[in-house]
Amino acid sequence: MIKYVIHAKKWFDKVNGNTYHSVRVLDTVRQLQLKVPFRYGYGEHYRTTAQQEMIKQGWIKEEFKHTDFLNLHYICEEDCKKRDVVAWGKVA
Repeated sequence: MIKYVIHAKKWFDKVNGNTYHSVRVLDTVRQLQLKVPFRYGYGEHYRTTAQQEMIKQGWIKEEFKHTDFLNLHYICEEDCKKRDVVAWGKVA
């Protein structure tokens, strides 16, 4: 059973050559969601960002281990517009 869905949106700043992302994490068991605001990070850094926020909010005690990936589902949308990535991570 998938316990957490980690959904990231990424934007690439062509002028400066930097990648940014924001993340939403859904706990499918408790039906809770948390948002990670717009921040710098390329590649799969959004996974680390999501885990750090989950630890901070008390959802998990430590970073995921190799065997925990059976309980996770990742969605990453590339080439989003900056405004969409910023809005995705806004806590409201």
